[in-house]
Amino acid sequence: KFSWKDVATAMSSARRRMEAERLYDAALGGSPCDESPLVQMMMRLQEELRAYLFLFVEVASLGAAAPTCRPLRDFLWNDPAFWKVYAGVCFSRVSQVSDAASLRERFRIWLFHLEDEWATDFQEGLLQENHSDFGANYLQLFKDARYIASGLMPWDNCQQVKTFSDVSSTMLREYNPKQLDERWAAESFISK
Repeated sequence: KFSWKDVATAMSSARRRMEAERLYDAALGGSPCDESPLVQMMMRLQEELRAYLFLFVEVASLGAAAPTCRPLRDFLWNDPAFWKVYAGVCFSRVSQVSDAASLRERFRIWLFHLEDEWATDFQEGLLQENHSDFGANYLQLFKDARYIASGLMPWDNCQQVKTFSDVSSTMLREYNPKQLDERWAAESFISK
């Protein structure tokens, strides 16, 4: 997919951007992270290679790395090309979105399964579990609920959040607290 010429061109472009940033930072007093070997390496890589490196760590690591200094923020958090590669699989249903904030938001929605009628789907899953031969697997349901809750933001669909809250309350009423693993999962969910 990549040719050495493409890599050399991208590195040359990254070096020019790096030099412009270095001169700008020097005029403003400099940025201590600019000299970091890790930052220098990340700035030299193409978007595809940067994304590939971060595919092997959790997205929280990406979120933690980006605000450490301006060059990393610009080359990771604010780079639409990086996000198109990093989260490419989730953009199959999205039109030509070009800004990094929209791409990050779309990725969050996909990652935490907050698409369309997500809470209604979760509610239907609980109903199906309750009608299964062995009853609901509350251990898994609480783990799933905790995962979904960890991705919620204040601007998410209020009706879906209310439905999710109602379903969660129902789960908390119906599970058996004598089952230690279920109780642990319920406590973990509540603490989130």
